[in-house]
Amino acid sequence: MFTYDMGNIFKSIGYSYSRPLHWQGKQWLNFREVIAGTGVLSLIDDDTSRFFRDQQQNVPKLLREYGESYGNPENNYLATAGVYLTGLALKNEKLRRTGVLLIASASSGGLLQQVLKSAVGRARPLAGLGKDTFDPFNPSRNFHSFPSGHTMLAFTNAYAIAKKFKRPWIKAGIYSVGLIPGVSRI
Repeated sequence: MFTYDMGNIFKSIGYSYSRPLHWQGKQWLNFREVIAGTGVLSLIDDDTSRFFRDQQQNVPKLLREYGESYGNPENNYLATAGVYLTGLALKNEKLRRTGVLLIASASSGGLLQQVLKSAVGRARPLAGLGKDTFDPFNPSRNFHSFPSGHTMLAFTNAYAIAKKFKRPWIKAGIYSVGLIPGVSRI
């Protein structure tokens, strides 16, 4: 089962990267909307960052720590591997398949995120260079701000888990928990 599952993880990663080759009009429209939305949001980036920083003291420390810790790649892979290995040990196919989906989506998203971070080269806020400072392929971590790895890992997990449920309110709760690392990174 382990060998079969590892093969499925690699097939799933390849599948996710090959999908744009099969996109139709609706998918390309969604892609353009995401790019346009990102551009619009970047116009108010300084204001939203300031707003969120001003709110930091009002957010419970537990939520802030969760946001930092859950999106951390080491913790994320511990959690996803834990789901998978538990399913494998218990011979629980549903849990095992969920673990495979979690690992595949985290790996696929994580690789994409690492490539984009380097290619985009956006300065981190703590570098003090401003939101419009880009230096693609600069090896310094000061230019690896976008996209957020913590956010991507946490939300891919939320998406993979939410796929297992039909009720919208359960999905909304799972997505809300998945958004915490992203919001805490802002």
